[in-house]
Amino acid sequence: MLETTFDEIIESIRTNQGLTKKTSERLLVDLLINKDKLNQFIDQLNKTKQLISTCKICGYLSENDKCLVCSLENRNQNIICIVSTILDAKNIENANKYKGVYHILNGEINLNKTLHLIS
Repeated sequence: MLETTFDEIIESIRTNQGLTKKTSERLLVDLLINKDKLNQFIDQLNKTKQLISTCKICGYLSENDKCLVCSLENRNQNIICIVSTILDAKNIENANKYKGVYHILNGEINLNKTLHLIS
């Protein structure tokens, strides 16, 4: 029974992009050995669930209806960077060079499909 529960949790962790079975096993064992770390992780996940959502305008991470990027008046609303994921936008933001706004697709950008831009 314990092995089944452990394996079920591993499979649940593995559903997250980029986490291998071995990484998931190491993470779970580390959390199970260190109960304080486990409790802190659970608290942070609950806080994330309660406080963080996505911006209703662009899809970026936000604690309000509008994210910080969409809320800033000095961002150029005429320049829109279309990205596949939130992490793509986060990486661009971390460079501190881009001054436009984003549109996050939360999926794959398929350049083989016909794109129609509305101006």
